[in-house]
Amino acid sequence: MNLKLKSYSDIIGIAGSTLCLIHCVATPLLIAVGAGFFASEELSYVFSGIAFFAIRHSTRHTHHKGVQYLLWIGLIGFLLSVILHDYAEWMHDAGIVFSILIVIGHLWNLKHFKSCKEIH
Repeated sequence: MNLKLKSYSDIIGIAGSTLCLIHCVATPLLIAVGAGFFASEELSYVFSGIAFFAIRHSTRHTHHKGVQYLLWIGLIGFLLSVILHDYAEWMHDAGIVFSILIVIGHLWNLKHFKSCKEIH
């Protein structure tokens, strides 16, 4: 597999999680100005789908267990926060934290990938 293609899943994961963070932080402001359609729960599931495929691809192509655990924990935590946000208000904040963990995991994987590429 082309070495450049292996990093695309991390770039997609970083972009998707960053958009998710922007969405989560900006939603209250968007609702206040009348753009409430951005607050739809379906959008959270779109971000979850992007994250799932990016994490699945990234973890298949890394042997770094720390990266794998961080990414999957981030995704599972994010999904739980999306599902449970109606029952506990703090789950919105937890979703933001888990999105940040996903970004960190992808960045860590890119760093690990680049260091492995330099060795080989």
